[in-house]
Amino acid sequence: MPFPIPPAETTGGETVEAAVDRYLDSVQTKTTRDSYGETLARLTTLAGDRPAAALVPED
Repeated sequence: MPFPIPPAETTGGETVEAAVDRYLDSVQTKTTRDSYGETLARLTTLAGDRPAAALVPED
């Protein structure tokens, strides 16, 4: 099932980097946080300054 594509007018809101940081802060287990952090670092490198709500499956 494809992800819904956000409306084109989606330009505001929390950035990907801020959302990732907030999510990782919520993970209590250090090993899990470190593992997820490595994976999510690639996403923030590519799209960190974009609004999180504007991500599409291709990202």
